[in-house]
Amino acid sequence: MNTGILSTTTATGPLRLAYHPGDWVVSKNGAPIVCEVLNVEANGVLLVRGLDWSPGYSAYIRAEEVSPVSRYGGRE
Repeated sequence: MNTGILSTTTATGPLRLAYHPGDWVVSKNGAPIVCEVLNVEANGVLLVRGLDWSPGYSAYIRAEEVSPVSRYGGRE
C-alpha cells in the first residue's frame, strides 16, 4: 500500500508529513538541491528528480532527509 505518510516527532508531539507526486522538496544533507517527488514508496522512500538534472535521471532518498519547499525564489 502506497500511503506516502512519514511519521516524525517534534517537541510538541508526533507530526505526520505526507508527500505526494508533484511535491517539491529540498535536501537537508549536503547541497540544498530542490527536487520534485516522482513517487512515494510505502517504506518512506521517495523517488525524486532534481530541478537541474538531465532528463531521465532520478534518485531514491529517505523522506527524513528532505524538507518540503514552501516557496522557491530564483536568481535575479
